Amino acid sequence: MVQRRVRAGLLHPRGRGVYAVGHPATWREALFMEAVLGAGAATRLSHNFACEHLGLLPFQAGPPHVLSEVDGPSVRREFIRHRSATLRPQDTIVVRGVPCTSVARSLVDLASFGDVAMLEKAFDRAQLRRVLRIEEVESVLAATTRPRGAVALRRLLALHGACPLTRSELERRFLQVIRRARLPEPLVNLAVRLEGRKVVPDFRWPRHSLVVEVDGAKWHEGPVRSRADRRRDRRLYLLQGWTVLRYGWEEVVGEGALVASEVERGLEVAGRPQVAARRAM
Repeated sequence: MVQRRVRAGLLHPRGRGVYAVGHPATWREALFMEAVLGAGAATRLSHNFACEHLGLLPFQAGPPHVLSEVDGPSVRREFIRHRSATLRPQDTIVVRGVPCTSVARSLVDLASFGDVAMLEKAFDRAQLRRVLRIEEVESVLAATTRPRGAVALRRLLALHGACPLTRSELERRFLQVIRRARLPEPLVNLAVRLEGRKVVPDFRWPRHSLVVEVDGAKWHEGPVRSRADRRRDRRLYLLQGWTVLRYGWEEVVGEGALVASEVERGLEVAGRPQVAARRAM
């Protein structure tokens, strides 16, 4: 009966014992469901693929990773299986029809890869989307026996709350440059009022009267926007006695050490007494 329906185009094979009904099912959710169903009962999409499905990471290449409590083949063409004896009901959710691990469990599993940059990206995205629950991550870490990558994840947890959210990949990269150079942590994307207007500096060191703006192409392209940025620098910062530094993508990503040294010098110079009057920010 199955073979007859396959020949008639009513069923489309998607793996061992897995068929799409009436269509070839080539979209991402279909690939994820194929892996989950093919891996057996009580299986969830996990690790970096769960993060992709949850909107925390971009497209992930290769066979999907799945997590289950049952034994079975670890690697197949359709999926890579991980087994865990600590997968709890509260660590699983269903998103757009696909069973997957929760945000907290996905971050803990992702940390086991040892890719700190990928973990930081997913962690920051979870913060930005306001789906990160620190107590849930701590609960998963406590329930998991010696989780790999726990040190890197706990470091991110410690930084959470000490630094506000970044709004772009370029801002995240700049913050990494500052932290690698062990410079003072700035205030990030905190609105202030100057001359009756609300402005949101990218990075601000109030004690040093220093502001850094990072100009991504999405928000700062074109002569009109560039002129507006320069006008804001003059009227809202420089006239108040603040020092403003601006960096683009190429500088932050390709010349991180130089950027860090200039910011460090800016912190030293901007922190000295100046003649210009300053207003509290």
